[in-house]
Amino acid sequence: AHRGEVLSLSWHYSGAKFASSAFDNTIKLWNVSDNPIAEQSEKEGPIQAAIRRSFEMDHGDKFTTAIEQTPYFSTDSIHELPGCVDCVQFVGDVILSKSVQNVVVLWKPVVTNEDFATFNTIYPTYINENRKNNDRIKSKVIFLRDFTVDNCDNWFIRFGSPSPYNEILALGNHEGEVKVWKLMGNEDDDEDQDYFGDNNEGLLCKLKTDNSTVRMVAIAGKCLVAVCDDSSVWVFEAIE
Repeated sequence: AHRGEVLSLSWHYSGAKFASSAFDNTIKLWNVSDNPIAEQSEKEGPIQAAIRRSFEMDHGDKFTTAIEQTPYFSTDSIHELPGCVDCVQFVGDVILSKSVQNVVVLWKPVVTNEDFATFNTIYPTYINENRKNNDRIKSKVIFLRDFTVDNCDNWFIRFGSPSPYNEILALGNHEGEVKVWKLMGNEDDDEDQDYFGDNNEGLLCKLKTDNSTVRMVAIAGKCLVAVCDDSSVWVFEAIE
């Protein structure tokens, strides 16, 4: 479990795992595909029994724990301390995460044999003293790209990258500004898409609301919505 308040959660598109981030500056990945509860489709399992009992519970009663799990991946090396990871999102099999250092990081957890081969090629001399004798929970990562935004060093500012294709990334700051990036390059080659490596590449536009902190952005189709600390909601529409 986390050692601080959990601030964000994102499901993988497969529905088999999810990512969580917290005040303890860690990001953890959890696997639910091997949950024994899922194998009990023909008989009442712990969750089904808890739901049935819930109709008989008095106010204030609590559910009993059905199953306890540990994460299969955990890292605190993405964002610098002091900080907290207040936004995390799966983008396919890679991950976007943000802390309070004016940056969103795109990275890949090293969990498969292919990932380890790539990792060893990029970081041939890497030694993690804290994890070398503990392979139960994986922790190595491959950094892919940083997206920097000035004046975004206060906590709980949420970026937006709409599923299922996650082609766009948008993030605001405490000066009322919003940056919008094209997340992936090589858009004409569907079989060999790549991630832009430089922060200035793929920047589509900069938007301005007022001088209030943009706490969250959301994108749907051609529209981007930004919500601010002064209770204002701004809607921007892309023009062909």
